[in-house]
Amino acid sequence: MKELERLFEESKAKNELEFIRAVINYRGTGSRFFGSNLFEWFDAIENYERWYRTDGYSLHEKGRFSLLIYSTFFEATDLYLILGNLSRVANGLQVTPHLYWKHERQSRWLGVSERISLIEELLIDAGFESVQRFFKDNHFEQIRNAFFHSTYAFDNDEYILNDVETLYIDHLGHHTLSLTGFIFPRVETILEFFHCLKDLLIGHVKAYTEKKVASPGGAEISGSEHGLAGYKDGAGNMLELKNDTWIDGNGHLDLQADVDRHIADELERFLRKNKLSTDDGCVHHLYDVIIERNNQAEREKLGGIYAKLGDMLLTMSFDEPNHFKMMNLRDITRKYYERMNELSPARKLHPKQSLLKYITAPYSTEGFKLMKEAVNELIQFLKGQITEEALVNVSRILPRLKQNGIDIESEKKSFAKILAAKIPPNLKDKADQMATELSKL
Repeated sequence: MKELERLFEESKAKNELEFIRAVINYRGTGSRFFGSNLFEWFDAIENYERWYRTDGYSLHEKGRFSLLIYSTFFEATDLYLILGNLSRVANGLQVTPHLYWKHERQSRWLGVSERISLIEELLIDAGFESVQRFFKDNHFEQIRNAFFHSTYAFDNDEYILNDVETLYIDHLGHHTLSLTGFIFPRVETILEFFHCLKDLLIGHVKAYTEKKVASPGGAEISGSEHGLAGYKDGAGNMLELKNDTWIDGNGHLDLQADVDRHIADELERFLRKNKLSTDDGCVHHLYDVIIERNNQAEREKLGGIYAKLGDMLLTMSFDEPNHFKMMNLRDITRKYYERMNELSPARKLHPKQSLLKYITAPYSTEGFKLMKEAVNELIQFLKGQITEEALVNVSRILPRLKQNGIDIESEKKSFAKILAAKIPPNLKDKADQMATELSKL
């Protein structure tokens, strides 16, 4: 768990005031600290762990305690807030409570998988892939759902998952898991992570026993015999801990301005991004917030971000050797391009979106309809801009449609006109060859 320790140390070294804000996890006047749900989570996990480690219980009783630890651990929203915000600080960004909150477009609170998706890419970007891997290797929503929804059973050493989606591990489907071979080892890993996180958080809080000046920025951080007691930044914003409650000392903390700043930060972060490792939950949550705000400038920026990330995912799909992962990446990419068009309708038609309709279309009547839509969109694009990629893709799709008995006469005529028009010199030979092949269809 040295990577967790490094996450705390690097974020503190990067910007101590923002590190303190991440630890405080302030959500508005009246927010508590030691009496918060975070510390209740600490107490609850340790309570369940005592039961789990007590001798004398049967295998199935120990199994229930282990599943209670497993499920409760991943439910804590503060877990993701703290790790996400520490990652933001390590990335040179400011902390925020807002992206993780439920907002009006959502009819429910975020599920565990959604919350994990909000921190994965942040962790990876900050260089903490092993922390991200902890969640990827140990969280399976089917385990939690079967337990919390009471749709499980035990049979000797087997934890039986009923009425949940199939759990896939290394592409193999499972409806039963070994308690001693699968559940218990993961609970041990989770408890190790949990104790490390708790010790680091409390240790850093208690380390502030006196007033000090934070670096960079010169903010004043207050300490006491019990530990961290507040701060005052250069703009006059201050928090004080009084009777275990955080008090906005001068009324300067403007949560709405903090939301505005956070959205601007997120848009800038994605505009700078040149690599995507996961289907980043942050960009989808940002989409919900921006749709709700209906600010045209924000919509346009996010539309461009979806186009950029879609291009990255499409490239990843071409390099993916596993067929199922490749098709999943392409399906996600198509959704990114669809959101691009929704957010920014005036944006020029994206030929890659049309290509995706073709390469993800099923071999069926509905699939051929999608292919025909794709070829017409590409032809429309070519009327405004000639690119080799679009020419090649039209020439690929038309023969396939023809072979499957789909009428393409209108599309052939339109494409023939394009090929006969002014073609860039570097594409002239290829266009002439395409025209010859087209005439044979």
